[in-house]
Amino acid sequence: MLPGEQTASRVLLVDDDELVLAVLHTALVRTGYSVRDAASSAEAMRMLAVHPVDVVVLDAHIPGSTLESDLAAISGVPRPPAIVVLSGASVSAELLATAGASYLSKPVDAVVFLERIGAELAQR
Repeated sequence: MLPGEQTASRVLLVDDDELVLAVLHTALVRTGYSVRDAASSAEAMRMLAVHPVDVVVLDAHIPGSTLESDLAAISGVPRPPAIVVLSGASVSAELLATAGASYLSKPVDAVVFLERIGAELAQR
């Protein structure tokens, strides 16, 4: 399935880096996704409580939280979304597997990023 075919799919971007949010947000919107941004884990969880999404793109290193707690919180919402973790550092494969999350290394290529989002949605 091509990313452009996912016009109704909803994505939540969670990253404290405004530039990363802006670049990924623009790529997703131009491809037809509905996108919300959160700069913190707490903000993301407030959004998820009100606005369910199909995919959460999560920075592995958000100040004030841990990847383990973020993955558990996201996995615990009703109708849990797919999770794609972004990080410039290594991330525990066991932790990702436990949450059913996939991983992309930063900096991420926009084409690779959009392909991963499309693949995650195709698996749902």
